[in-house]
Amino acid sequence: AVTVIRMMSCSLLTVLLSASVGAVPSDCVSAVGNTDCKVTGQFVCIAPFPGNTGPEFGYCYENGSDWMCCKNKPPSSPRTPAPARNASYPLPPVTKATKPNIVFFLTDDQDKRLDSLDVMNKTKDLFFRGGTVMNNYFVTLPICCPSRVSYLSGRYPHNSGAVSGTPAGWCAIGKYWQGPGQNHSLPTFMQSGGYMTGIFGKELNVNTDNYISPGWDRFFVLGGSSEGHYYQNWFCDQGKRYNATDDEYMTDLIKDRALKFITENIENKKRFFAYIAPHAPHTRATPSPGTDGYFWDTTSPRLPSWNKSAEDKHYMVRTQEPLTQQCAQSSDALYQNRLRALLGVDDLVGAVADAIQAGGQLDNTVFLYSSDHGFHLGEFRMPYFKGQPYDFDLNVPFMIRGPGITPGRVVEEIGLNIDVAPTIADIGGVTVPEVAQVDGMSMLPVLMQGEQSSVPWRTDMLFEFYAGGNMNSKIAIGPYCRHPIMMWNNTYQGVRVAGAQPKKYVEFNDTVSFREYYDLESDPFELTNKVNDPSVQANVDQLKKRLTFLRSCAGPSCRTPAHCTEYPCN
Repeated sequence: AVTVIRMMSCSLLTVLLSASVGAVPSDCVSAVGNTDCKVTGQFVCIAPFPGNTGPEFGYCYENGSDWMCCKNKPPSSPRTPAPARNASYPLPPVTKATKPNIVFFLTDDQDKRLDSLDVMNKTKDLFFRGGTVMNNYFVTLPICCPSRVSYLSGRYPHNSGAVSGTPAGWCAIGKYWQGPGQNHSLPTFMQSGGYMTGIFGKELNVNTDNYISPGWDRFFVLGGSSEGHYYQNWFCDQGKRYNATDDEYMTDLIKDRALKFITENIENKKRFFAYIAPHAPHTRATPSPGTDGYFWDTTSPRLPSWNKSAEDKHYMVRTQEPLTQQCAQSSDALYQNRLRALLGVDDLVGAVADAIQAGGQLDNTVFLYSSDHGFHLGEFRMPYFKGQPYDFDLNVPFMIRGPGITPGRVVEEIGLNIDVAPTIADIGGVTVPEVAQVDGMSMLPVLMQGEQSSVPWRTDMLFEFYAGGNMNSKIAIGPYCRHPIMMWNNTYQGVRVAGAQPKKYVEFNDTVSFREYYDLESDPFELTNKVNDPSVQANVDQLKKRLTFLRSCAGPSCRTPAHCTEYPCN
């Protein structure tokens, strides 16, 4: 008999993958009836393979209408990423446009440090060649819903009230966000400024089938029970429930709805703001159609922190056991699936840009691209997840292109997810009302040469994370990877400094108190916690004072220079 083990909804670590139809190899046995492999991408199979004394770990493999459990990787024709795209988009105009169309792509769980953008050739053509990239762009809380609220509100989590990914944490359908928060947020800014507004994909973490968030003219948002699924999703479609069919892949469905909104507004000569938020490459990371043959021999980058012991770090990290070979293979399988899922996002980006170019609006459209947080795959022995105070979870892609944006430029100043709402409003010539109480600021002064800022640009940032206090509570990842990926002793706030002498200071305040300090100039991978090193105590003391100030900042006080520990700052 074949046993198929279904993992918990947010864990694809011990994954397995379907491949293209072909001859069944001798090391496979039938797993008929396990058709959920296609729907969820969430199964590991265990089978008594020929010549073995007992059941062993195997790979799910779709062979026509049959499902097989294979001891080795399923047969597929080795393929490389899609060929490089010939540059087809003209460089954007030098002059800034007045009230251009705006498209914001926001992916889910996409890393910057693990090279996932490398396979996205259409996206690279649009942004790397024709736009500006921010190298030091960070999220302020590295988990889905609170980060997304910061994108929409322009506020740090301690001010937005969205401090965790659950309604109890005031996120999604929590009492703050469906109250004063949404009434003064990015879509309401843009709608009041004369834009047609549309959101497609993932808004926060949870939605109902009849609730439309304020400010959106077109609303096609992933339902909460669809979290992690790429087929058979349901969406809130203009206040009505839409149930996707078995063959409707989520990213393609989001693409089709977004394209309809964009083309209709171009035809009607209406300026638009499209917020396009595919769920990929969030776990389960089901591959986009037609990509099963890609990346079989690809492993996640082995950064210096990969599978490294971390005895000088906070409790959850320092108690991680070394990655076993099976656990490392499972982590690599997830990485492969993440790349396959991102090829679908790449097609989405290309299709949107092509439609706008075909409509004659490419020179009058600003495109932005980012992610809600980063991701780790084996760093400090953590097989996968997010939520940690290290740069692999905080530092994410940010790219922009459009009229007035210099092509091929890399910006080193710090940008944050709380800056995106005021930046998009600024691009559209829309005033952000004072009642919105945003903590971020428009990034145009650093993104658009010739723009001027009324305040000095920041050189540091606050980051934060709020969990519970039960040190014994942890989430494991299936039978082959029993590592905790989240423990509720993981509440922290910290300060990260950029510039010529980058550094980081973190305080953990939960069941126990703990501190970490990193000199990021000499230790960019945060391998050595120097918080007790006498030679850096002056820096530690200064950052401690700055953190005490920033953890309760609001509005203008969040935008003060790094030396400020009171407001007004002298």
